[in-house]
Parts: sequence; structure tokens; C-alpha cells
Amino acid sequence: MLSKLTAAALGAIFIAHLASNVVFAVGTFSVLQQFTEDDVSSASAKAWRWQTLSATLATSITVMLPSQLGAIYTLWGVSFCALLLVAAVLFRYRT
Repeated sequence: MLSKLTAAALGAIFIAHLASNVVFAVGTFSVLQQFTEDDVSSASAKAWRWQTLSATLATSITVMLPSQLGAIYTLWGVSFCALLLVAAVLFRYRT
């Protein structure tokens, strides 16, 4: 049986995951609003491919590193690299 703290932690993780999906959906919608109707399907397909590739890469790295670095250092390292990548993309495509 789960302790109350474990159940609360799992509930918080579930809610955070749902919230991140909502933020992602709103972000995708706001980006796609910048395209014409004819270009939305193409932009959606490209965005999906890049998201799938980046998720696969990040997950693969995250699975391989804990045995060498430990879980906490892997979490910090992968998160920091993802933030650097986002910053680089935002810097590159800023208006």
C-alpha cells in the first residue's frame, strides 16, 4: 500500500504532467496561428517530427547517464542542456 506522502507525490507528478501538456498545446496553437491555413498542416508535421526526435534523444541520453553520473546529476545535466538548446533556438529565431 502506498503511504500518504507517496500518493501525494504521485498525484503532484500526474498534475504537473497534465499541466505541461496544456502549456505545450497552448504554445503549439499560438505558434501555428502565425501560419496561413495552407501551411498549418506542413508546420504541424515538421513540429511533430522535431518534437519526437528531441524527446527520443533526451530520453535515450537520460536512460544511459545515471549509471555513470547518478540520477540527480543526470537530471540536472539533461535539464540544463535542454534549457541551453531552447535558449539557442530562441536567440537564433528572435524577431
